[in-house]
Amino acid sequence: MSKVKNKQTLDWEKSRAEKYAEKYWKKHGYHYQPKRKYMSKSVYLVSKDGVEVTYDIPYSVTDPVKFMKFFADLFDMHTKLQSA
Repeated sequence: MSKVKNKQTLDWEKSRAEKYAEKYWKKHGYHYQPKRKYMSKSVYLVSKDGVEVTYDIPYSVTDPVKFMKFFADLFDMHTKLQSA
């Protein structure tokens, strides 16, 4: 049985939306960890200031900028709910 020398070749390529999301999270001080990849989406665990959410990024996202705007609004809502 042959050994796999480069495990990265087994990983799926990141979508444009995933690359944009990771760049956005780094820029805005979020901590993120990829949790799982599916055929239709990637699942991330995202946290900032003690608030932690699981966030799905579907591969069908066509406008990553609008999608991350939606994420920011959703994260703000989670923050307000946890502080209430």
